[in-house]
Amino acid sequence: MRMKKIFLVFPLLYFLVSPLNSTHGNERNNAEELLFFVDPIATSEKISFELVLKNESDSPKELEFPSSQLYELTVRDPDGKIVYTFSEDKMFAQVITTVQLAPKEKKVWVEEWIHSLQPGAYEVTAQLLSSKAPLSDTKNMNVPAENPVFKEVETSGKGGNYVVKGLANPTNGQFFYTVEDGHNELVLETAVSTKTTNGKWYPFSIKLSIPKEKLPRNGTLVLHLYERSEQNEIIHSYPALLETFY
Repeated sequence: MRMKKIFLVFPLLYFLVSPLNSTHGNERNNAEELLFFVDPIATSEKISFELVLKNESDSPKELEFPSSQLYELTVRDPDGKIVYTFSEDKMFAQVITTVQLAPKEKKVWVEEWIHSLQPGAYEVTAQLLSSKAPLSDTKNMNVPAENPVFKEVETSGKGGNYVVKGLANPTNGQFFYTVEDGHNELVLETAVSTKTTNGKWYPFSIKLSIPKEKLPRNGTLVLHLYERSEQNEIIHSYPALLETFY
């Protein structure tokens, strides 16, 4: 009789405990094997938010979202007040949405915000709104003062070939640019003549071709525009995101 009671109780305990452990384990593994982060790049005119989701595992992943909104972005000022919410002026379909990722695959989303923020330090938080693998990342961001030399800068291209267009108004009719990935300078300082010093904005276009073997495996490729002072110091620096590699 004693052995019979033990036999009856053990399956009941297994039935109650096993499914819970299995479910939580899957959710935890999903989160541990996924990489999610945000890279904000700010100018005095706009902020580019690049969001990256990567499957770090050797097996496919499927994420489920309660609506068509996959992520949320918020920006807080130095006092902690929210000054921007990505979803605030948007409509999202209230349908279950799935995102599939092959092993080592990544997905990249880019959002832009034309802002009117005061110069200073801000905090950016990105949230992945997956039901089973909610992830978030927070980065500090500095919004510079209005740049007196560069404005309306736009970039296009990928894989090492890029075009950068904008308006420049350098004081001595010349500005410079470099390209770096945070560790290495891939394009050395190059001068551009605007052919004018009369205070008018000069439209410029820069074509870049970087060999694939020089591109970073992990990192962000950034073009830096700037001019030099009479003392040859770098001034009025303006960063422009070219591409992110992960």
